[in-house]
Amino acid sequence: MVSAITNSGRPHEALTLYNHMLESKTVQPNQFLYSAVLKACGLMGDVELGKLAHQHVSQARLEFDTVLMNALLDMYVKCGSLRDAKRVFCVKIPLHGTPSFLDHAKQGLMRDALNLFDQMPEPDLVSWNSIIAGLADNASPHALQFFSMMHGKGLKHDAFTFPCALKTCSLLGELTMGRQIHCCIIKSGFECSCYCISALIDMYSNCKLLD
Repeated sequence: MVSAITNSGRPHEALTLYNHMLESKTVQPNQFLYSAVLKACGLMGDVELGKLAHQHVSQARLEFDTVLMNALLDMYVKCGSLRDAKRVFCVKIPLHGTPSFLDHAKQGLMRDALNLFDQMPEPDLVSWNSIIAGLADNASPHALQFFSMMHGKGLKHDAFTFPCALKTCSLLGELTMGRQIHCCIIKSGFECSCYCISALIDMYSNCKLLD
């Protein structure tokens, strides 16, 4: 419910519902609910509620969930709290210079971001997702190249990777690649992910396959 309301462009209502759920104690929040709440916080620019949700994530011992890690990064960046974003990023990737990588990727300075990415000895899923997201935001076809490279490195795409790749297909009108990614989503079991569904709708719509 919270996810659906957030995705329909009503983050304030989503956060109100989340607060009611916490007060009533009738629902045990999980990673999917927290992810939707963090997205709503980012859209609203409500960093304080985002930090509270972050505390709840830590208390639930979900801070190393990949989807939540990316949701936290996205929320803090959208709220303009890069210091907190860096802390989240460094917990996952304790590499000298990595915080600058996050800044560069989010600000669109992709040449510097790519150079920093290349310096990482073993980039993990969060690193790959961040660089692909940055490239996708810049409508760069290299996002799809990195998407393919991930598979070659033995890393599995997740519910964050697929939407970023689909966004690139949408912006570039890459229908054939979009369909291939759709097949990968089904094979990977993410066909019910609200993020993937939304990205697929956008991709097919922009490629003129939806009325």
